[in-house]
Amino acid sequence: RAGITPVTPRGLVLNRRPVAALMRRPGRLQRHGTAGIMYGQELADDVYDDGRLRVEHNNYYVAWDGQPLKFPRTEFLLLSRLVLNAARIVRAEELWRHAWGDGKPYNAESLHVHIYRLRNKLTPFGMQIETMVNVGYRLLVAAEPARAPRDDAADPARQRRVSS
Repeated sequence: RAGITPVTPRGLVLNRRPVAALMRRPGRLQRHGTAGIMYGQELADDVYDDGRLRVEHNNYYVAWDGQPLKFPRTEFLLLSRLVLNAARIVRAEELWRHAWGDGKPYNAESLHVHIYRLRNKLTPFGMQIETMVNVGYRLLVAAEPARAPRDDAADPARQRRVSS
């Protein structure tokens, strides 16, 4: 048994980072079918699902109409906090603490850049992030995603109304 080291409780505490990294992978627990058994109600509390947008906060997973979306960790954390408070203003300092923690001093410009990137990724899906100057940000999820303007020439009902 050369090369095998016994695992002690102290070793588990010291080596928790690799386990935490595995736990952050999107949908990791659900793919293995243990999420319901291990976490029960906790998982349901940490999932936002409005029928179109699904955010699994603990699994770092976002999907729109069943299609997974990929976000860098910081953008995911910002989106997660905004989704938990959908249609309500979230203070900029709260977003900063959620994404970067207390160890890094608040930087409004850096936060604004990340919000800008997130906003550009969400716009095609009908979601908007409003900036409330000197206060924070608010996520607005549209009932239907933005669609291309309709061509009235292709709509027979519209043609009848216009020609009458």
